Amino acid sequence: MLLRPRILVLLVLAFAVMASAPVAFARGGNYSFDGGTSAQRAQVGKALNARSFDWGIIRNQIKQHSDDGCERFASTVAWAYWQNGDNCMKPASKYDESAGMTPAAFRATLARLLDLPSLPLRSSR
Repeated sequence: MLLRPRILVLLVLAFAVMASAPVAFARGGNYSFDGGTSAQRAQVGKALNARSFDWGIIRNQIKQHSDDGCERFASTVAWAYWQNGDNCMKPASKYDESAGMTPAAFRATLARLLDLPSLPLRSSR
């Protein structure tokens, strides 16, 4: 039963280390927000300041975007790989969220970023 005291000592040490960990010391930074509500921008600002990264070492302004970019990416993926008349992500105009790039250009860019020879187009049924 020598194992239990060792586990207890390890747990006490782990809690002591966690309790003595310093708070994050984020500082500096030149960032702006594109979109989002005041509450959302405040929440992102708090999250950025909670990190220990020195934002001041980045010379350029960082623009924080709202979730629209994620939605645009997801819509473009859906249309680029599943081009079907029944796909609700089919762009009706060049301003739709899935129309930022042609499907072929998007697939080529994604394949290059993922270091893949090519990503196949899913056949329509």
